[in-house]
Amino acid sequence: MIRRLTIQQLLTWDGKQWTKCDVSGEFSNIMHNPLPQFVRWQKKSARYLKLEPLTEINGKQLVTVGEIGILTE
Repeated sequence: MIRRLTIQQLLTWDGKQWTKCDVSGEFSNIMHNPLPQFVRWQKKSARYLKLEPLTEINGKQLVTVGEIGILTE
């Protein structure tokens, strides 16, 4: 059983042509860890950000996000 959430980030200006970011994120033990977790990548410009789950902690087809923040500096 997978106990981590793995995501990849994609960026776009038009919502149609997505560019994969250089980094993917992994949040180990996210189910029992209430602390904020961070993924950092090089500065890029975009209008939209898409987080695409690659694995889910319980192996299901559903991932929910309660809160997301984007730091620009």
